[in-house]
Amino acid sequence: MANWCKYCMQAYQQSPIGKATQARGGKKYRQTIKGCLRSIFHDADRRCNDYKHISYKYYGAKGIRCLFKSFDKFFIHVTIDLGFDTYEKVRGLEIHRTKKHYKKDDIEFLTDVEHRLRHKKKKESQK
Repeated sequence: MANWCKYCMQAYQQSPIGKATQARGGKKYRQTIKGCLRSIFHDADRRCNDYKHISYKYYGAKGIRCLFKSFDKFFIHVTIDLGFDTYEKVRGLEIHRTKKHYKKDDIEFLTDVEHRLRHKKKKESQK
């Protein structure tokens, strides 16, 4: 595959065999601590910075920013500072901002139920 031209590579990636190969590799990678956190980081970053993202209107358009300079800085903060050093510890958790931006010391990881309860309490207190 290393010697394929870009058109042949595109054709392969769009074929059923190529898609299945990519899905297998991606699934295995996302089941590692680095793959899982990379997915979380890039989702948060895209919500804040990519105006084509479906959730941009709720994040980036409202001034919310992802202030981590790179995935590596995010990874170090989450694994060392917050202590989520294995895939089992972070699996099934969602990132939550405690203040306006995604930045060091202002994020935490919650289960889906905890996350919804926090937002429900926040909406009730605003009424």
